[in-house]
Amino acid sequence: MNTRSFFQDALADFAQEAAWGGAVRHLADLGYTARQIADKLDFPVSYEKVRRAVWERLVDTEVILLEEPGSVRGRMRSVFVREYDRYGKASFRQVWEDAGAGGKGRDGNGKSGHGRGGAGDLEQDGPIVADKALGQRQGSDGAGGWKEKQVSMETGPSVEELARALHRGIEAGGRERAYVSCDFGLFDRTAGGYEKLLEALDERQREYLTGLLWAGKRVYHRLDKRMEEIVLRLYGTGDYHGKCYLLDIRETVTF
Repeated sequence: MNTRSFFQDALADFAQEAAWGGAVRHLADLGYTARQIADKLDFPVSYEKVRRAVWERLVDTEVILLEEPGSVRGRMRSVFVREYDRYGKASFRQVWEDAGAGGKGRDGNGKSGHGRGGAGDLEQDGPIVADKALGQRQGSDGAGGWKEKQVSMETGPSVEELARALHRGIEAGGRERAYVSCDFGLFDRTAGGYEKLLEALDERQREYLTGLLWAGKRVYHRLDKRMEEIVLRLYGTGDYHGKCYLLDIRETVTF
């Protein structure tokens, strides 16, 4: 690709982002699925581009964490820093930094700019500060004050009992302080296991999961009402196992 073509493509991408990017982020914040957003847009945007934009928004707003909740990297967000060259020309550079105790970025109000979380690992660039709310990562094996709880259908707990265990943390700190591990990106799509998993869900739940560009690694989704329903449904069928992190009571629930 020559230089002219590269800049033409970059300019086209920027124009498209200006046209539909804000609408995608707004609708994602309201809880719309990628398919619902694609159907509502008045712009000719491919479904795959919408999926990527939704994923990036969920990562940027910490609905999805790419690292274990409670770790320093798990509390990072992207911000854009304005810099000037010696001629006074302004430019912006993306950096990753710790979100802090209140989930706020560098600007102090929780806004962090539109980052490029993507489906890969975060690139660290710029200062990283220890999470003041949780401290340095203590681990989730009972060390550092974390309490562990295990529930298993083999030992008797019902779906209702798992729901009660999760609601202890939700009631203590709200859903923004509760996360569940997600391995949806680790399923072998050719073996049929992922499709079998989706069969246990209703159409609305399937649409949400399939609309996300799950990273090829374990990630962590905020335990909002929709994700709670998905977790409980899959737990009830015995098709999925994971761990919930209840940050305010420093408790993990393995199911």
